[in-house]
Amino acid sequence: PTALPTPTASPTPHPPELGNSFRLQNPGFEGIRDNIIPGWNWWAFDNYSPKEDYDPATSFETPLFKQADDPARFINGPTLQIDGAGFLKFRAYVFQSVSVGPGTAVRFSAAASAYTDAKAINVAVGVDPNGGPGCQNAHWGTVRKLHQNDGVVRLVAPLVTAGPTGWVTLCLYAEPLYPVVNNAAFFDDAVLIVIP
Repeated sequence: PTALPTPTASPTPHPPELGNSFRLQNPGFEGIRDNIIPGWNWWAFDNYSPKEDYDPATSFETPLFKQADDPARFINGPTLQIDGAGFLKFRAYVFQSVSVGPGTAVRFSAAASAYTDAKAINVAVGVDPNGGPGCQNAHWGTVRKLHQNDGVVRLVAPLVTAGPTGWVTLCLYAEPLYPVVNNAAFFDDAVLIVIP
């Protein structure tokens, strides 16, 4: 399992990039059905079974990936909601691989928000510069601890250069700090900037 992302050092705040927006598949997270996100894949750490002992600190279950259904939680129209099961934590990744060409510099970002009965949900975005099949080798931006009172924030991954295959994998990450009844992370408006 992939542990909590470690931010990759980069200057903050990020100056505006002089580059071109790269066309992603479904950057607005439209048409989501239960656990099917068109254009994106997902992976979640899951070690909980109702037949085993429950430990609030270490029991994780796969969340539900769905279209947000509460207009108060929409970021910009249709929005991805990662919804936890009551009293269980989740550690979830949503990702997409794209071909940008070897040696191409890219920066990935996405809008995010959260709703939780507890203190916060960790969220981050990252990029695997070698286009791996998941997020294990992603270079992560700052992990933000979000609560619904924080509103919508823009998460930004560090600038990376695509490896020899020319493929990069774009990653979203969410994990609640505490296992409470309501834990949900929201993502929208994914953007990949290609820098000449």
